[in-house]
Amino acid sequence: MVEAGYKNKVETRGLINGKMPVLVYNVSDLAKVGKDNIAIIAKVGDRNKLEIAKEALAKKVEIYNLNIRKFMKKIERENKYKKIEPSKHEKSK
Repeated sequence: MVEAGYKNKVETRGLINGKMPVLVYNVSDLAKVGKDNIAIIAKVGDRNKLEIAKEALAKKVEIYNLNIRKFMKKIERENKYKKIEPSKHEKSK
């Protein structure tokens, strides 16, 4: 049963760690993120997410739903294996 009295204060509703969230779709959207905001990366591909992560690291922007260092290590690891494996055309020769 729903009862009155369980809401957060109006000033803190919708905030994450006391900061207003901003949805980021590309690198240019990082310009919208200020000191009192926190970035949330939208549903984008790894290539675009990598560009956003690099730029956020350079600008020291906090991203809520992405551990930048862990993500970059994962991408580097994947790219390393892609470069080592020969392509399908090279295998058939």
